Amino acid sequence: MTDTPTGGEAPEPAPTDAPTDAEGEGPTKGQQSKLVLRSQFLKDLSFENLQPPESMDLGLHPRGGVSIDLTYDPISSGLFELALKIKVQASIEDRPAYLVDLDYRGRFEVGATAVMDIDRLLTVRGAGMLFPFARAIIYSATREGGFPGLGINPVDFHALFRQRQASLGRGGRGRGGGGGGQRLNLGRRGGRGPAAPGDPSAAN
Repeated sequence: MTDTPTGGEAPEPAPTDAPTDAEGEGPTKGQQSKLVLRSQFLKDLSFENLQPPESMDLGLHPRGGVSIDLTYDPISSGLFELALKIKVQASIEDRPAYLVDLDYRGRFEVGATAVMDIDRLLTVRGAGMLFPFARAIIYSATREGGFPGLGINPVDFHALFRQRQASLGRGGRGRGGGGGGQRLNLGRRGGRGPAAPGDPSAAN
């Protein structure tokens, strides 16, 4: 499992009220790439402190593995709810230090477009809109737990979407995270994308 340092500065979420395209390359160009974040909210958060923070006095710092899962469901015509779920397992000298389980959601209005474009808009641009806020919550939770705030590395959701599509094009089933390893899943509820080897936030 790739280690992720727990130090770092608190993230600063960017404004998300302006429609942008799925690639994140600028303003929308017509109805086909319309994506508007209508609301966002914390669905669930769990933090379990497994080791007294006094261990920090010995100069020992937690190292963490991060798992990210994306699913979305239609709410009404043109409105979808995207769930960004992040799990963190951190250890100090091979002993569990803390566990974080976060479920952060956003409701997006999607303009008339193809099904594939909806998938890309939500799992790339939509996920990119929600991620800074989820990251900030995890940073705060770990800091309030008595540990250095965990600043999760940025995630390239566009690259992961392309990887998933390439896997499906090779006849892959689109399921990830086998053998109990860490994973980053993409797709609709019930559909799972492949793990992202080498990605700092989806390590085995």
